[in-house]
Amino acid sequence: SFEGGTTRFGAMALALKGMSNDYAMLTPPYVALLCRTFLTLEGLLGDDPELKTNFNIYQSALPFAVCRVASPRTRDGQATLRDTLLAKNSRDAYATPNWNSLAKYL
Repeated sequence: SFEGGTTRFGAMALALKGMSNDYAMLTPPYVALLCRTFLTLEGLLGDDPELKTNFNIYQSALPFAVCRVASPRTRDGQATLRDTLLAKNSRDAYATPNWNSLAKYL
């Protein structure tokens, strides 16, 4: 455990902060926001023994994460998802499911 980290995620966040100071590594704002959010939630849940043992933040965030992965916002992301999950059919203009990619995706 990294000094000062009371959870594995907290220890990881402190280690990343230390690395960013040592190596002049810049953290994108959205990563910093995610880290801050998880650390805040872990701190709030840490005071309640029942929530501390029964609540899994990653399991709670999974539906949102899956929804975001399945609905990219940019045109490039949409095209990449479409090309990954659909196979162009040379016989007609319609695309068919790429079952191998779909199975890996799920």
